[in-house]
Amino acid sequence: MFIAAPIGRKGKSRRLTQRSIEKLIEKYATAFGKPALTVHSLRHSFATRYHLENNDVPRLKNQLGHSSIQTTMIYTHLTDEEMKNAVNNMDK
Repeated sequence: MFIAAPIGRKGKSRRLTQRSIEKLIEKYATAFGKPALTVHSLRHSFATRYHLENNDVPRLKNQLGHSSIQTTMIYTHLTDEEMKNAVNNMDK
């Protein structure tokens, strides 16, 4: 999403650092009245939504850049309805 920005002399582009991305998120979150919004909360929201839409943990692992599925599972939040459906589908 944030690959490069014109920084330095003559508008040369270079990759944004992790901290510069955090600062951009902080700036716009505050401007839109959401000061608690963080890069971390955006990652969790993305992971949860991706998981709900696709139910494909290996691909989600790649999207988040994790080397371990266990790390990826921290970012997925199963709803009560999903857990209920999983138990009900065991009878099929």
